Amino acid sequence: MTLVYALGRARGALRADLRRVYGLDLDRLLADRGIRPMVLADLTMYLPDGSMLWRVLDTPRAWSVESHLLATIIDLTMLRMWGDADRRRRGPRPMPVKRPGDAKAAPAHPVERSGQDSDGGEEPGRRTCTRRIRAHAIPIDQLDRFMSRGFHDVRHRENRPGMAS
Repeated sequence: MTLVYALGRARGALRADLRRVYGLDLDRLLADRGIRPMVLADLTMYLPDGSMLWRVLDTPRAWSVESHLLATIIDLTMLRMWGDADRRRRGPRPMPVKRPGDAKAAPAHPVERSGQDSDGGEEPGRRTCTRRIRAHAIPIDQLDRFMSRGFHDVRHRENRPGMAS
C-alpha cells in the first residue's frame, strides 16, 4: 500500500530517496523488473525518518527524532518564558511548533489545567484545585510567643549503622 501510494503521490521524492539511501535507480528498477515489488515496498517502508518521501507526504516521519526533540525543547522553553512573565503583561499562551502530519499545531505534551484560564483568572463553572497560601498580619505578642518556642535541629542518624563513610 505504501509503495503504490508513494508512486502515485511522490514519485520524485521516492526516486531521490532510493538513490540517496540505497544507491538504486527507481526508473531502471521498474523498467527492467530488476527488483521484486515486495522488496521495493520494504525498502520504501524503511526509508529513514526525515527522508524526502515522508516530507512530501507530510507524515510524522518527515522529521527525525532529533528534530522532534529540538521542537519539544523550543516548545518547553517558550512555555517556561511565558509562565515566568508577569501575568498582567504577558500575551496569550505560546503556540507549539507545528509538527509534520498535524493538521493544526496541537500541544506536543498534554497540559493539565487547574481551573484557571491562560490569563490566570478563574474559569466560570470550574472548581479550582490550587492551594493558595495567603500572608496575614499577626500581633507582635503572638509573634514573640511563636519565636520564643524551643526550636532545635533534627539530629543526624546513620541509615546504615556499622557502615564506614
